[in-house]
Amino acid sequence: MKHILGNEIVIRLSLYDDSDLPYDPANLSFRVSVNGGAETVYEYGTDAEVEREEEGIYELILLADQPGKWRWRAEITGTISLAVEGAYEVARSVFSL
Repeated sequence: MKHILGNEIVIRLSLYDDSDLPYDPANLSFRVSVNGGAETVYEYGTDAEVEREEEGIYELILLADQPGKWRWRAEITGTISLAVEGAYEVARSVFSL
């Protein structure tokens, strides 16, 4: 997925248990790396970038402030433990910012 430099990026997780009920994990963290550089870690309950929208639904909200390949990984622990990964491209605008 491509995003434009300067836009807000929202990564949304919808978590459910084995009974298909919304699940709130004991711990939730996101790791983000831009262009293969150092990772930045965002944790729910610590960092304002990670928000709980409602039971079982969490969002990481970031400003796309660098062009290139952004990689992310969400990790949850608790009764259920899992990891989800993804990537997206941030392109420069065709207009000057």
